Amino acid sequence: MPISEFALAVALSIPNPGVAEPMHMPPVGFRYTTQVDMDSTSTPGSDSKSHSVLRREVVASDGTTIKTRNEGMISGLDGKFQISGTTTYRLFFLVDTELMAWPALHQQPVTNGTTWNCPPEGLDRFYPRGDAPQVSLACRVTGKASGRVVQSMPVTLSFSDLGDTEVTTTAGEFDVRKLVVRATTAPEMTNEITYYFAADLGISVVQGTKVSTPHLETVTHAEVSELTPVQ
Repeated sequence: MPISEFALAVALSIPNPGVAEPMHMPPVGFRYTTQVDMDSTSTPGSDSKSHSVLRREVVASDGTTIKTRNEGMISGLDGKFQISGTTTYRLFFLVDTELMAWPALHQQPVTNGTTWNCPPEGLDRFYPRGDAPQVSLACRVTGKASGRVVQSMPVTLSFSDLGDTEVTTTAGEFDVRKLVVRATTAPEMTNEITYYFAADLGISVVQGTKVSTPHLETVTHAEVSELTPVQ
């Protein structure tokens, strides 16, 4: 079932006035819609595609992290079904995600999630708290299914700041910071997340993920299609 695009993560802590960049954390009640496309290609040649529409609402915001509640639909080879869940960001970095999917009526939902745990003092050397263009951190990634931890392992995360740029989505044109987080859990597996982070909104308006193993490559593209600021 094509739900792996929602397994990602991480970001933030003590401000440094010398290098801090002005940021706007979205308030509780801020809403936006994300369109997500995922393509998976396996070595045997069995490919799959899915398209998701997620309506997100900020339900907690403390100046460092935000938590969104998400609801929507996913369409793929298995048909169309309802999904919901939560995501937690530490500034730009997705640190926790939980997903529930209902692939069939009158059945229990399928649930999974991922948590990324990195040292705050290391994260603060990077954007927007620090000015280091590249940071490498020893972190831990934890996978969950049906509320249980199914895997927890050390992972090296490499953060790269590629500077300011502009992107355009159906929601408008945005000035963004391009940030890349690359995870290496083993020599044969990598997970690369690219954030196009709009500091004036406090969210990534475009996010791309590429997960590669010897036999499978999954590419996910997500972008904001609608914004509904708090009145």
